[in-house]
Amino acid sequence: MGGGASKELPVDMAEQLLRDMSAKILILGAGEAGKTTTCSQLHCIVNDGMWDPGSKKKCINSLRMNVYMVARKLAEQIGTDTDKLSDAGKTTHQALLQCDPMDAANDYKKEEAAKINAYWHEDAVKEKFANKDKFWILEWAPYYLDNAERFAGDDFEPTETDLVRARVKTTGVNQDPFNEEAGKWTGWEEWKETDLKIHWTVVDVGGQRSERRKWLGFFDNVQSVVFLVNSLGYNEVLYEDENLLRMHESLTLFDSLFGEKSQGAFNRIPVTVAFNKLDSFKESFSVDGMKRCFPDCPPEAMADSDSAMAYIQKVFVEKCAHRAIPINTHAFNAIERPQCETLLREVQKTIMDGPDGVAMLARANAPEDPNLKKALEAVKKGAKVPYDKVPSY
Repeated sequence: MGGGASKELPVDMAEQLLRDMSAKILILGAGEAGKTTTCSQLHCIVNDGMWDPGSKKKCINSLRMNVYMVARKLAEQIGTDTDKLSDAGKTTHQALLQCDPMDAANDYKKEEAAKINAYWHEDAVKEKFANKDKFWILEWAPYYLDNAERFAGDDFEPTETDLVRARVKTTGVNQDPFNEEAGKWTGWEEWKETDLKIHWTVVDVGGQRSERRKWLGFFDNVQSVVFLVNSLGYNEVLYEDENLLRMHESLTLFDSLFGEKSQGAFNRIPVTVAFNKLDSFKESFSVDGMKRCFPDCPPEAMADSDSAMAYIQKVFVEKCAHRAIPINTHAFNAIERPQCETLLREVQKTIMDGPDGVAMLARANAPEDPNLKKALEAVKKGAKVPYDKVPSY
């Protein structure tokens, strides 16, 4: 729109646009639901496949620490019952019991990784892992142990699969802002040929119990919430309490945030319950696990994995029957980037089609604020917006 050379909008006007044309998506969920993996995938989606510069270095250290975390956990489960271990296995066993995974990751050596890999292939260790539903262990334990030697060496370069499977505990709050063209949304067609963008921010918060006290400061000015659930949690125990199933923890947390007795912070915004690890859920579906987690589950809901997933989704949705805005559900695999993009676009659409999106469109088409009106008129005439010079909101 508008002829002549494009001018750059003054920074103060760009700040005004960023404030008024913005939306925040909050990612919540209990620990190990896949929030960090999902957010890492979303970062790549909106950054042309580029990982955050610090991700690879963090990934290498995390993978090495994951190796020691799962190996030590298996050693702890075996305890003093080492009769079935080989002599070499017994030596590695004692070393694992005494190691600190973080320190060991910082001094990761190929020869030690080889010993751990050999330990992993001991029959006694495999037998203990077969009962993993009785104790907490990282989901991708076999992957870490099978690749322990590959993770060693100064020349180790993590693959895409390594990056999405590295288990990094989220501490604090991570925010990932990005801008996308406003004109691609229904109703915004007149802005297609302009530089007007919607400023999105994805906020990832730690899910472990010790991290949740930090959540409250990020509940304000949220346009949508994605609550992630580990679909395998019906048959896996919690990190903080091995007597509690992960699914029960997720349900309790979900109910406290969105249930009838919640304080209602999110009652008027879209909420999507995203059930992660769908493929693993289907591959390892256990009727006994469903009975343990959901004693009242009818037999027909345990006929197959699809019926079971539908039942689990129903349990979550029924906790929010009071809401004016229905709960959305979505089942996916966070390690699959296209599926993460589908989730992102669905969540964005719930915002743009909802009250906040309608209000944003009204501000764009008929701004009441004189400064906003001036900025939008300049953009319509072809002015470029220096988004890179404006701090995120």
